[in-house]
Amino acid sequence: MRVKGKKSFVIALAAFLSTLELFAQNEVNQLASIYPIHTKLAKDKIYDYGLDIKRCYEEGNNPLALLDHIEKFFLPQLDDLSKNHPTKLSYTLRWVNTSLTDFKTQAKAIQTGELFISLSQKYPNDYSKEDQIQVIINLANLYLKNSNIDKSLYYTNLSLHLLSNSKLDDYESQMGKAFCLLSKINFARRKIEDAKKNIDKAGEYCNAPHKECYLSYTLEKAKYYERIGERKSAIKLVQGLQEIIRKNPNRYPLSDKATVKIRLGNIYYYDGQLKEAINSYEEALQIIEQHPFPGDSTYILTNIATSYSWLGQYEKSKLYLDKILRALKFYSNGPFPYDNVKQADRLISTFYFLAQNEQYHYADGGTLDNLRASYDYQEQYLDLLEYMSKNLSPTSARYFIDRFYYMYEEAIYVRYKLYEETQDAEYLEDAFRVAGRGKAIHVREAAQNAATEQIFPARLLQRRYDLRKRYVSLENRLYEQQEAGNASSALADSSLQAKNEYLRFLDSLEQAFPTMQQMWDIPEPPEPKLVQKQLREDNRAMVQYFIGYQYVFLFLLDGEDIVLYNTKIPEGLSGQVSKMRDALYEWALHPSDDLVEQYTSSAHWLYKKLLQPVDSLLPQRLLIVPDNCVAYIPFDVLLREKPVPETPFQDYPYLIQDHQISYAYSPYDFTKKPQGKRHKRAAVLGFAPSFRDSPAIPETVANRRGEFGPLLANQDEVRQISDFFLVRKFEGEAATREAFLENASYYKALHLATHAKANDKKGDYSYLCFTEVSDDTTTSNRLYASELYLMNLSADMVVLSACETGLGELSKGEGVISLSQAFSKAGARSLITTLWRVSDQASATLMNSFYKHLHSGKTKDAALRNAKLDYLHEATGRGAHPFFWAGYVAQGDMAPLQLSSGYFIWWICLFLLVLFVILGGLIRSKRHKAHAKN
Repeated sequence: MRVKGKKSFVIALAAFLSTLELFAQNEVNQLASIYPIHTKLAKDKIYDYGLDIKRCYEEGNNPLALLDHIEKFFLPQLDDLSKNHPTKLSYTLRWVNTSLTDFKTQAKAIQTGELFISLSQKYPNDYSKEDQIQVIINLANLYLKNSNIDKSLYYTNLSLHLLSNSKLDDYESQMGKAFCLLSKINFARRKIEDAKKNIDKAGEYCNAPHKECYLSYTLEKAKYYERIGERKSAIKLVQGLQEIIRKNPNRYPLSDKATVKIRLGNIYYYDGQLKEAINSYEEALQIIEQHPFPGDSTYILTNIATSYSWLGQYEKSKLYLDKILRALKFYSNGPFPYDNVKQADRLISTFYFLAQNEQYHYADGGTLDNLRASYDYQEQYLDLLEYMSKNLSPTSARYFIDRFYYMYEEAIYVRYKLYEETQDAEYLEDAFRVAGRGKAIHVREAAQNAATEQIFPARLLQRRYDLRKRYVSLENRLYEQQEAGNASSALADSSLQAKNEYLRFLDSLEQAFPTMQQMWDIPEPPEPKLVQKQLREDNRAMVQYFIGYQYVFLFLLDGEDIVLYNTKIPEGLSGQVSKMRDALYEWALHPSDDLVEQYTSSAHWLYKKLLQPVDSLLPQRLLIVPDNCVAYIPFDVLLREKPVPETPFQDYPYLIQDHQISYAYSPYDFTKKPQGKRHKRAAVLGFAPSFRDSPAIPETVANRRGEFGPLLANQDEVRQISDFFLVRKFEGEAATREAFLENASYYKALHLATHAKANDKKGDYSYLCFTEVSDDTTTSNRLYASELYLMNLSADMVVLSACETGLGELSKGEGVISLSQAFSKAGARSLITTLWRVSDQASATLMNSFYKHLHSGKTKDAALRNAKLDYLHEATGRGAHPFFWAGYVAQGDMAPLQLSSGYFIWWICLFLLVLFVILGGLIRSKRHKAHAKN
């Protein structure tokens, strides 16, 4: 009897559990019966529908059916509901958005999330803070997955702002999630230390297993350990997380369990434990298959495929990768096969790993066909990269290219290998094009601006300008307050609101002009033959660098040939750049033989690594297109030989002794561009602000770079320009920021002899200084790079005779985000800029000589080289040290400067005066004769 009773209990329990499972599966069926498709959602049922969506979402047993009901029943009538019952939608729209977000329906999730935010701003009292914060975090995650860093960062900061002003029940959990999200954003931006700060902050809210955000926090911490190479610590963390999940299986959904397995697989993968990685990925795949969310398996399949490729099982790897193409519904025989792809970033990665698999097969004893197959796959991912990036804002595109920069590197390498195998010069030309495509962000931005000016009415262009100017101004003021340690929450709120208004306006433009994005395709890189034609005309050669994660590629183009030299990145390259720069700069403060030794050693080492391989092919006139940290060095001071210690500075074998060097951001900048509408005023606008004495502080490199003291020679520097060209001067108290903004667009040459500050973390916050306006607390004397983007300059040349104007934040695909780049984007055709904090007195001497040579008709690069050589030959002793003369570099269009000279104006005035005297004499003579007759 006892056995029979026990058996009956088991049967009853099984039946009960089956009933519960059936009930859970029928939740969505009940939803469909209560809210039939093609019926209208009544006003009094809107909230109830939200409750039902929440229940079905939390049960999670039939997500596809839930999504189907949302898409067929709710979304078609969303426009009507938002117009007729906007105040009733808060709860329902929040859970619809959350369902769409978690079940990977990204486009519709973004659409509903943006609608929620829009309605919550119109009806703030009807949309709860809790719902707002959840939807904002959803949007931040969605935009991050779509590589839209701009909007992801904006919404994450907005969530933190709202959380700090509203104490919700799940305040700690949401704060933890927001800081984990900031960490993900900074990992995407490759700002590892910033990500670490976010993780530490998240740890204040998520440091115990019972906390809701503990899993996200622990995974981000493990990712940090993985990125800095401490993989044992990362494995230990994730294995500990697995143990917590094993002991508490009901606390964590299947998606979290799969995520932990994937993270462990990633750590094993990068640690070279490929079989262990495959096992973890396979376990994650089994979990996902128990609970199939659309598209979740493709990432895991990619990782399994790459692991097999590393193990040399190339055919097995390709089977998995082809399976991903089918899952992504990619069909290569369409007119443009990417239009219907929903997970474009996953498709890019799939093409990349298909190409890499063929490349590995070739290197492992395969044939030339493997290398050609790799080339074909690379063409597909390069096209797709450009297709995706044109839909992003400039800032997001910057991080997007940085994220995929390694793919350009691999494409150049394969073309180099194909050239080695075939000796077909077409592959060298194609490698040059690929390198150009990887440096096209600022060109893309210019194409966008030109397209919008063609299709937008003037009032919309003005509205866009006004909104951007407002949010940029507020962000800069907030930055200054944060820098001073007294940022106000009111200003932070205003800044976020202003940026939100601007982003929403851009969204509305895209909806109003759906064909807009088709008009700003990124121009093709300049053809090598076109570049060579221009090089022949200019009698110079181009040296272009592409520095990836493994290789340095050096392209040398002259009027006839292309040479491609590649090598593994020299160990210590960035360190040698820093050593040379530090030695030059610190010597100006504390001259010593040790610093001279440091400079000469580094300058010769850099010459050997960066130029010696092609030195015998170099003509006298060079154009350098630098990349990465190489953009921080003036090639003028590289040394062909290391001088003996007693050698005078004048006699060093500097590169400037034999070469005339200028610089460009990319090959796009080199080709001749048609001149747009430019103001006719042929004159120089000169600015020489005045600055107060700085407080007495110790003389160190850090302090010298940070403080701004009086400039004793900047007014003389500006005044002496009038010896050669007509110049309008703003000096001392008149040299204000507002005066510059009012006048800069009307002159063909600008000369700013002032202070400046580079920002190597956030290049857009690099700034120029002007004279402070007395008793005016509303205006800063700083002009930020982000404000320069808003300007429309007519300048053929801008001389930034200030400190560090060519320095800033290094960005792959864009170069150095700096003041000089900002002036270039604003319309300046050429720039004379600086790579360190230059000497006030030496600058005045150097610039006088520069303008003298410009006045004689020299090209800008020749004028600058001659000015440096003049300085070097006339200086004595320590005054000839490179610190004083080598910091200035020339970028952009090097054609001679066509301006009216000051002398010419004086001769005109003298001629008019003489003519006036002669005419006066004739008139008096006639009058005298008339009187005589009378």
